[in-house]
Amino acid sequence: MKNTISFPRYGKYTDLFVESFREVGVDVIAPPLITEKTVELGTKYSPGDICYPFKITLGGLIETLEKGANRIIMVNSAGWCLLRCYASSGTHT
Repeated sequence: MKNTISFPRYGKYTDLFVESFREVGVDVIAPPLITEKTVELGTKYSPGDICYPFKITLGGLIETLEKGANRIIMVNSAGWCLLRCYASSGTHT
């Protein structure tokens, strides 16, 4: 199976990251724009009391998986930010 990556939206840097990956020959699916579907997916699969940015990020990651990505890359945080929660609940390769 061919590895196809994606990542969460990183604001104005999203397009730069997509083009950079493509320039070096990586098969990449651009993260989708944030829509109502993104929010609904993130809300459905998140704890109720978790922050809105977490829900948007999770929803966007689910959408990229639905579009064919089979690898997700993202920054991680060891601090207070809930970014640290993604890696602890997934499979590492």
